[in-house]
Amino acid sequence: MKKKPWLRLLAFFLLILLSVWYMSTAFDEGLVAFRLYISELSVLSIAIALCLSLVMCQVKAEVNVELLGNSIEKNTHPAQLCLAYSLAQVVRYLPGKVLGIITQSFFLTGRASSIAIWRANVLQFLLTNANSLPVLLLVFLGFFCGDFSYFVLPVLISIAFFYLVQCNLLASFLENSPVFKKWSIKAAEIVSLKGVSAKKIWLYLNIEWLLYFSVFIFLLGFDSWQKAIALSALYSSASILAALVIIAPSGLFAREALFLWLGTLAGLEAAELLSLGVVTRVFFTLCDLLYFVSRTCISYMLKRLGYE
Repeated sequence: MKKKPWLRLLAFFLLILLSVWYMSTAFDEGLVAFRLYISELSVLSIAIALCLSLVMCQVKAEVNVELLGNSIEKNTHPAQLCLAYSLAQVVRYLPGKVLGIITQSFFLTGRASSIAIWRANVLQFLLTNANSLPVLLLVFLGFFCGDFSYFVLPVLISIAFFYLVQCNLLASFLENSPVFKKWSIKAAEIVSLKGVSAKKIWLYLNIEWLLYFSVFIFLLGFDSWQKAIALSALYSSASILAALVIIAPSGLFAREALFLWLGTLAGLEAAELLSLGVVTRVFFTLCDLLYFVSRTCISYMLKRLGYE
């Protein structure tokens, strides 16, 4: 059956209308809170948060490069791979995630296969979200239950996640699965982690979380660091759910609406949530753009010096 692009476009516009309608319930108060929040931000805090975010973008790029593994041509410089990844992150804000991966594949033509790039991005999405479970669980149990004694469960899940990557258990399970044999073998090829350093992946993903929490602390202030971590966990949860909305470029509007919904369920003020959601969206979009510009400059300098 032939896909109809206009149906996807219609669904996207309906999603925007629904999200905007839901967020409009807190628009007036949110605008006041937004102006107040912007006026209280210091240049130093923004600068530090921006630097931390750029480092976080680099860590994400390193994960992507690690997952590409041995599929890269030997003469390919890591700077080219990071530049391609940064470009894909910018493109996903326009038409969506899929075109971002296509752009990365096109940029790396002759350096890495399209299949390897798709596989690396799918794996990065799965591993990042799988590792998010113990981190978010720790935050929610600690802040919303008021007792950090629950930390044992998230730690055990994190260790299980590391073991899953180290032993390549998911691929092994699928390869030996008697059900849907052909499908299982193909799925096993996608999620196979042969040649990937589990220690590096686990370390990169958790460094990314530390940087992520630090960014929110600098944006919201050290005086309310506990609240900043709780809000960052809510925003991350909204981002994970919004990532499932394929029709929305980078979860546009869906992420903000989900953040508002999750925050109000937790008993937080809608106006504050809406203003923070808008600021965070603009901030991280700016970070992705600046990271792409910085990687372009680095790549240009390396070419001039003869390293690429």
